[in-house]
Amino acid sequence: MNKYYLILAMTSTFSYATPQYIDLKEDTSLNGQLDPSYTLSSSELLRMQGDFILKSDSEVSKGQYQHNDNVIEFTSTNGNTKKHYLGKRVIDGLYKGTWYSNALESGDFELALQSNTGLHGQSCDDVKIKDPSSQSGIHAIELTVDGNPTTANVYCNMDIDQGGWTLVNTREKNGRESHARTQELTDPNVQKNHYIDAATWQALKTNATQIMVTDGNNDNYVVFDFTQLDTANCQVLVDDLVNTPVFHAEPGCTYKGSDYTYLSNPSNGIYFTTVSIYNLDFKPSNRNGNYGTLSSGKMYYSPLNIQIYIR
Repeated sequence: MNKYYLILAMTSTFSYATPQYIDLKEDTSLNGQLDPSYTLSSSELLRMQGDFILKSDSEVSKGQYQHNDNVIEFTSTNGNTKKHYLGKRVIDGLYKGTWYSNALESGDFELALQSNTGLHGQSCDDVKIKDPSSQSGIHAIELTVDGNPTTANVYCNMDIDQGGWTLVNTREKNGRESHARTQELTDPNVQKNHYIDAATWQALKTNATQIMVTDGNNDNYVVFDFTQLDTANCQVLVDDLVNTPVFHAEPGCTYKGSDYTYLSNPSNGIYFTTVSIYNLDFKPSNRNGNYGTLSSGKMYYSPLNIQIYIR
């Protein structure tokens, strides 16, 4: 995920700056207009007079508003890659322009103050970053689904592990045969055996780095990182949540013995909600309650219902 965070330790130049949220849309085709397949990142911008600065874990952006705020210019650095943006004001709070990089890439961009766009971000995590007081429940987010920008209603859990979790799947024990596809999953208490359609799942996955499973009790949860799931030798994180297992790592891939880690067992519908952690070389990044603790070893848990979230 490309998320920006307010720099907490700033030079004295920015000591009296006030933050504001912006949305940056950009594509990779320089043709004077933003393509439908653009990417969107939400940022907290710290401004002092004409200068501003942003930062993420891997990227730093610095720039200026110029000519009475009619022009915006900034440069971002990500490792050895530098991108230069130059745009002009179209209306108050909205800028359009082009970007170029030292890797000989280029594209178009739009930068907008969120007070002008009304956008809520691309995920529950974005919602939480913009408003730390956000509560669990239904929130509107912006996604690009099948190349088309759209607004979707999603259910967010803002309580577990600092919040920001987007609900993508609910499963009932022995519920495999009645598992139902839906475009919007907004009530985990009513939609107890539903999963987000593949196109929306792909759009949500693009902006996520973790998956979390809970039985509906905020004290019981387990979290895996996407980077780890990409290495699962039997089943990486699925492209369609209709599938079982959701992921599976095991020498031999037999579901026998005591050396596997998986979410949902394909050979027995009773285990549709099961999380097994027997492969201690494939442990979660965080877990709590009935799913064990970071210091615990092997674990098997198959509750009546589970909710699957990503962040």
